[in-house]
Amino acid sequence: MQEKKKKKVWLIVQMDVDPEYEEEYNRWYDTEHIPMFLKVPGVLSAKRAKVLDNYSGPRYITIYEYADDKVAKSREYAAVLETPWAKKMMGKLKNWSLDFLEEMPGYWDYQYDLEK
Repeated sequence: MQEKKKKKVWLIVQMDVDPEYEEEYNRWYDTEHIPMFLKVPGVLSAKRAKVLDNYSGPRYITIYEYADDKVAKSREYAAVLETPWAKKMMGKLKNWSLDFLEEMPGYWDYQYDLEK
């Protein structure tokens, strides 16, 4: 009997930041926020993106991959959001949203070779 593959969870965070804090926001995200999250047990990866200038929606997007949805309920996870710098920067965020997604079995197992 085949062992059932554990489904991963993704957290997609979208946000804008006041322009006068944008440089500090990116420095915080790259040097404190993401590195701390990657040390939390169960956080598998994090990727950041910026919306292209000619498209609408929140400017910044981060996609976190978690082993499961329990990760976001841990003490280590909460500690990342409680640093003085995190508290300061979270007060500068606008239009933010959080979406938790569950992996669909099999779908992400496919890879496409676009060069064929």
